[in-house]
Amino acid sequence: MIRRFLSALRRGTDVAIRSPEAAAAMLEAGDEPNPEASRRDTEAEVAATIPLLSRDARMSPDRAARLVAWMFRQGLVEEEPPVSSFLSNRYLPKP
Repeated sequence: MIRRFLSALRRGTDVAIRSPEAAAAMLEAGDEPNPEASRRDTEAEVAATIPLLSRDARMSPDRAARLVAWMFRQGLVEEEPPVSSFLSNRYLPKP
């Protein structure tokens, strides 16, 4: 299940990188679009996010640690687990 999810995430990332306009349109058409965001806002969010996306479906430990620390500071997670406890390539799509 995790491998299939990551495969779908990889395909979606590839589409967003190739066609940011399509990514913005999909966000607006999704189940929970932001009613306060204009098309211009959504396109700006996509443009800001694309440089952060992994091109090879892998995340470096340093980058993952920064993400976990940020999530903790924002209150998105209740604790700051060590990256080594969950960072694994075993779920990545097979080449």
